[in-house]
Amino acid sequence: MQPETPKSDQGYLSGRVWLGYLVLFAVGVPWYWPKDDVRLVLGFPLWAFVTFLSCVVIASLTAWLFLFRWPEDEADGDEGADTR
Repeated sequence: MQPETPKSDQGYLSGRVWLGYLVLFAVGVPWYWPKDDVRLVLGFPLWAFVTFLSCVVIASLTAWLFLFRWPEDEADGDEGADTR
């Protein structure tokens, strides 16, 4: 009888996270904007503003995943490591 291997908690790589990244990247790439769109937001074309916002959201999602959802590596044995 083999010992049971613990299930790894990979909630940080769930399907919802990947779907979120896919949607954000699809919104961030301005392939769907018409060429004659002249709307401006804060002096920038609307497509550039939407692309910038999607980049900020992608970076924020990635930072959140690393800070709060990424698993701790407790098997290192670092005695002097800074723990929060």
